[in-house]
Amino acid sequence: MSILRATGRIGSQPLDDRFDAFADAVTRLARALTRTVWLAWALTMTVAGGLMMLGASEAASWLASTLWCAGLTGIVSGVFVFQVLVADRLFPDADSGLVRNVETVLGVALIIGVVLTALTLLT
Repeated sequence: MSILRATGRIGSQPLDDRFDAFADAVTRLARALTRTVWLAWALTMTVAGGLMMLGASEAASWLASTLWCAGLTGIVSGVFVFQVLVADRLFPDADSGLVRNVETVLGVALIIGVVLTALTLLT
């Protein structure tokens, strides 16, 4: 241990270089895992929304419109999560105006979907 303290090296590489490489690898792995979880979350919301819309045709008439609105809202929310959490980080150089417009449209559509779902559930 005294050789390590005296030289600041392990083997032929400086200790700081090895630590930096390890820290970079852990950071990249954590980012990849986080994006994978976000992607799975967005995909789950989108697929669940689609299944709700498909199931609306077989549901009772009073429930069909609610399921259709909830399914559409689920699809929009899945796309919104993907856009905000995954695509923004995978494509950081995308046109900021376009990204802002797409996210605004999706956000407004999500709010409208939640309101319409609530209204169809209450009526």
